[in-house]
Amino acid sequence: MSGKICFFEPNTGLAEKLVDYWLSHGLAQYTICYYSDVGKWQEDAPRLFADLWILDRSLEHCSFLLPRGKILWWTDCPEDIGAVFKYRSAGVLLQTILGQLKETGDCCTGMEGTKLISLYSPIKRCLQTTFGIYLAHLLSKKGRTLYLNLEGYSGFERLLSGPFSKDISDFIYYVNQTSENISLITQNFLYRLGEVDVIPPVLNPRNLQDITEEMWIHMLHSLKTCGLYDYIIIDVSDFIHGTFSILRESQVVFSLTKLDEYASAKWQQYCSILEESGYQDVLEKTKSPEVPYVSEVSVHLEECLPEPMMDVVSKAAKEAGLV
Repeated sequence: MSGKICFFEPNTGLAEKLVDYWLSHGLAQYTICYYSDVGKWQEDAPRLFADLWILDRSLEHCSFLLPRGKILWWTDCPEDIGAVFKYRSAGVLLQTILGQLKETGDCCTGMEGTKLISLYSPIKRCLQTTFGIYLAHLLSKKGRTLYLNLEGYSGFERLLSGPFSKDISDFIYYVNQTSENISLITQNFLYRLGEVDVIPPVLNPRNLQDITEEMWIHMLHSLKTCGLYDYIIIDVSDFIHGTFSILRESQVVFSLTKLDEYASAKWQQYCSILEESGYQDVLEKTKSPEVPYVSEVSVHLEECLPEPMMDVVSKAAKEAGLV
């Protein structure tokens, strides 16, 4: 499939770097051109068609005719939720573009569909979040990956050198206000961990109390259909409403266990509750890797130590058919 992407950017150095990156990272089937002179752009735009136009927010209310085709607005103001912040990484901008093209049916990336992967265990202190981060890094080598942490106390503000101006509770609010431009809204909330995208967890667990089960499911459906990601990893906790429903939405559920009698008893109780509540299908898609004692775990979330945790994650991912 071939198509055309045009954008307006006065900074020719920035424009050329973006074009080179996009062409070599997934948009080679498109012709990409840019305008740096507003006069030339005004002259050509009315008679040109592009699958996607990327235009500076300042042109939104211009007196001349806007070009034909889908328009993605970008801005140098990071607080503008309705536009792409142009100084994010080239990779984040690329994902937003792919999402916009996907929404209009113009994108052909070879993606077979977004896989939702949940992490949840009734057994605590079993390295669930560590497992999730390692899994996200592993899958990011295969496709575009988003990690969502739904804990009340994630500690990410300290681990990621926060604080964050927006977190996942704000994201859910915006997503539930509109069914359009989900990829654009998502882009404005992302934090990068190497090649993994993260929407920051809540800074205050009380912010989770007003988020309903329906709102969580709507958010996941929106992320799955917007076309941004191949994999979405959801680190589920008991702080939220609709835990079992989120697990049901997932293709794979990882429930980590330990090698002791207390863990075994809790696991049996959890399985009984799922069966009694009509969630037998969740058990059928659940994988339960046993996590051995790990003496050293990286606290630098941008990278993961190769062993031994990555060995556990790699084996579990292979058994689940993810790699």
